[in-house]
Amino acid sequence: MSKSMIGMNQIYIVVEYNGKWENVDGRFWRWFGAGISKGFVVDRSIKFLELEETIYNKTSIDRSMYAIEITHKPVGDIKVAAPNVEMFRGRPRLTRFPSQGECIVKKYKCASCGQKGHNSKKCPNLANPSDVSSNT
Repeated sequence: MSKSMIGMNQIYIVVEYNGKWENVDGRFWRWFGAGISKGFVVDRSIKFLELEETIYNKTSIDRSMYAIEITHKPVGDIKVAAPNVEMFRGRPRLTRFPSQGECIVKKYKCASCGQKGHNSKKCPNLANPSDVSSNT
């Protein structure tokens, strides 16, 4: 088999006749895909058993004399790059997003008085502005 590079979405086919592996005939090129100098290339979406049946049926060759080998060509060294990690602006989220039916119960604690159930903005224990004497 040739050492030429073939894409990962293609397969290479050779046919055996009387124990000798031979390149396939040019008729196959018209049926299944673009041919190359040795063998032929087809799309990987075709199932192997369907492809073998179609080759036997279209050529009307004797199954005892011919055997079909369908192999994948080596693609060579494939280098997988690291995924692009996109950082978002601002402070990172530390909490997860709740699922659709999940209840969220938040417990507030006041920073001014330390009681639970409210925050410092709406603290009932703070003095009213009218009660505090102004320095002006």
